[in-house]
Amino acid sequence: MSAEGVFAFVTFPEAVLTSDKTEITTGESIQADIELFVPDFVNLLQTDDYVSIPGWDIQELIIRKDLTEEGKYKVKLKITTFDGRIKEIPPVRFSYVNKDDAAGIERKVFYFFSNSLPVSVKNIFKDSDFSEIRDIKQAKKMNIPSVYYYVALLYGLFIIFFIYRNVIIYKTEKYIKIRYSFSNREKAVKNMNKLYMKYLAADAPIREYYFELSGILNNFISDSLEIGKEVPDGELLNLIKNENNKFNKYADEILPLFEKYDSIKYTGKTDSDGREFFENFIRTRDLIEKIQI
Repeated sequence: MSAEGVFAFVTFPEAVLTSDKTEITTGESIQADIELFVPDFVNLLQTDDYVSIPGWDIQELIIRKDLTEEGKYKVKLKITTFDGRIKEIPPVRFSYVNKDDAAGIERKVFYFFSNSLPVSVKNIFKDSDFSEIRDIKQAKKMNIPSVYYYVALLYGLFIIFFIYRNVIIYKTEKYIKIRYSFSNREKAVKNMNKLYMKYLAADAPIREYYFELSGILNNFISDSLEIGKEVPDGELLNLIKNENNKFNKYADEILPLFEKYDSIKYTGKTDSDGREFFENFIRTRDLIEKIQI
């Protein structure tokens, strides 16, 4: 797709999430609706298999095109959760490609996200009163001191708490973490898409976009190296130059990008129509998607 075609549009896909309730108990269902508005310059890629909502189980899912309005899709969801710590329905991710991408070239996939919705989830075990538990059959009267009953009751409560705390919650946390955590590459691509949309919709000085582009690549590398914080560009480049660093084999591609970023960030000298920024944006995104660490 040409640079002229990309910058000719000022609209971009949008997803609006709503639900029929904001307070539930664990296991209770919520009916959620998402309206997708897709411009005619993109093709929506989403199918039922690729919709996921971290922390929630999807019981029903329907995606339909709205025949009454061009470019509009409706997503019907029935979801539930068994985790009382959930505080929201998180943003739902959708993907698309540009229609005008040249034939024979692998299409670049972009992502956009719905809004989130706050939800209060009440744990069904929280207010249970186990002191009312009774034996079904009338027991034969025995002269047993009441202290033994209290000990047995406390022991039963301890067993219930132990099972709930160490089995149910642990497995739920493990399931959610494995299925829904975003990789460093996914986080970087998500931020690249946000920057791309910001560039199309806003009219800020070009050097501001280069500061953000530089930060995305910096964070991707530092997160992949598990440094735990954003490192100054100079220090990060010195790390990459070390032959023992796992990013060293990509140094010939990474170093020129940071040199270009710094040149424009601190001088502001670049072309006026945005062609150079678009080219550097594509180079950065392709590099992030290519790196296998």
